[in-house]
Amino acid sequence: MLNRKTSEGLKGEGGALPENEVPVRPKVVELTTSRIEERALPVRVVDLWLLGALYLMELSVLSIILTAYVSDRKPSVLSFLLSRPGYLFLAGVCGLVGAAVIVRSRYAPNDQIRSQAFRMTLGMNLVSVVLLFLAGEGAIRALYVETTMGDMWGKSYLLPREWSKVVGHFQESFRSKLGKPSYMLFNETLGWTIGSGRSQNDQGVSYFSSAEGLRSSSPGVAFADRHPTVRIALIGDSYTFGDEVAYEDTWGYQLEKLLGPDVQVLNFGVNAYGTGQAYLRYLQDVRAWRPDMVIFGFVDHDLVRTMSVYAPLTFPTATIPYAAPRFVMRDQQLALLNAPLPPPEQIYSARTIDELPYIEWDRSYVKGEWDRPAWTIPTRSYLFRWLESWYPMAEDLRPDVSDAAMREVNGAIFQAFAKQTKADGAIPILVHFPSWMQDSDVLDYTPLGVKILRSAGLDFLDPTDCLTPIPFADRVMARRHYAPKGNLAVAQCFREPVAEQLAKRNK
Repeated sequence: MLNRKTSEGLKGEGGALPENEVPVRPKVVELTTSRIEERALPVRVVDLWLLGALYLMELSVLSIILTAYVSDRKPSVLSFLLSRPGYLFLAGVCGLVGAAVIVRSRYAPNDQIRSQAFRMTLGMNLVSVVLLFLAGEGAIRALYVETTMGDMWGKSYLLPREWSKVVGHFQESFRSKLGKPSYMLFNETLGWTIGSGRSQNDQGVSYFSSAEGLRSSSPGVAFADRHPTVRIALIGDSYTFGDEVAYEDTWGYQLEKLLGPDVQVLNFGVNAYGTGQAYLRYLQDVRAWRPDMVIFGFVDHDLVRTMSVYAPLTFPTATIPYAAPRFVMRDQQLALLNAPLPPPEQIYSARTIDELPYIEWDRSYVKGEWDRPAWTIPTRSYLFRWLESWYPMAEDLRPDVSDAAMREVNGAIFQAFAKQTKADGAIPILVHFPSWMQDSDVLDYTPLGVKILRSAGLDFLDPTDCLTPIPFADRVMARRHYAPKGNLAVAQCFREPVAEQLAKRNK
């Protein structure tokens, strides 16, 4: 467009341009169609479909590798595909095929822009995967916990578990204790028991044992020197023993005070006992005292311990190096499987865990979790080990360690105890102790131990209602055992029913 001044200068009189003058025309810049289209196309940096497909492809390959790594058997194709490894394998194959189709569809070598986006997406995928691996590997290495039975992340082991490390830990523990008297001793029938005249201090609490190997107020006390009118024996685990509190704060001692000077209460409880061990403790050590009453206390975890053959498998964070007696059912009768028990020296001389006698009867043992000599590179990655632990593929279908077997064996133990104590002239009392982590764990549900006792047709005591009114901080200690106020509440809860049963006996 011409400006006004120029336009006026070009005009002659009357406003017309001279005939010999050619008007100045503005310069027009024309854009070709191709350039317009080029400006309209967006510049693609990342292809989100391609990025997702690459992640899916990598996860699929990882799942297939994990399946191949843990598979130490050669099952039929059908049985493999219907197993947990088979499910993961099929998911990996389907994911790999689907991801490959998407990747192929996004690859366009003749399209410069899409080719650029393809390369950028590959780079982003590679960088993010490497960073994610390094972060995960570093976090697990920094936060995993070493236990006597393997490395743990949260409540799960990092697989595979190494028997050589277990052996090394316990052999070192044995060497450090040479020449030192131990509160707990190996016993070829019970697995472990309390030594006589011993003392031990654990986290500020002193534990003593009598001349007979019972929990006592001072080392070497002779309970047999006393001749009471009524004698009550307690058998069970750490809740009966009174772990985390002094002897004077245990519910057994408090019950003795409440019942009066003519009653003696003997505490035969032992830490970490299962129901089978408590019953054997009665048969081996209690019957000779000819008690008037025997109180058998247990918590639900004792039911699992009864299905154990080696205590370290059941208590990975504790130092209990012993084997445990294992009851089984034979022709609908209770039978002891593994007596006499091997001493610790024999257990930890085994080259592999599979060499241990009766290991397949241990509920906590899963063959596929231990010592795989096939590959070494994956086991060096803690992230890879965590992935295997997150989706464990070893399936345990052994009927002898099933929930049904656990119910049957424990029910038979409770019935055998009740029958035997009555035959010995004593009053049997079974007690199911509740155990809590937090107040929120006190729920309206029926514990497994209560279900088993009811199925067996046995009467029992349950001090739950006596304990729940006590504030949580005053009820339990750090490791969930009853605090002094909790023990006192249990003793007060038992006073009346125990006195009633003793009164009936004396009629």
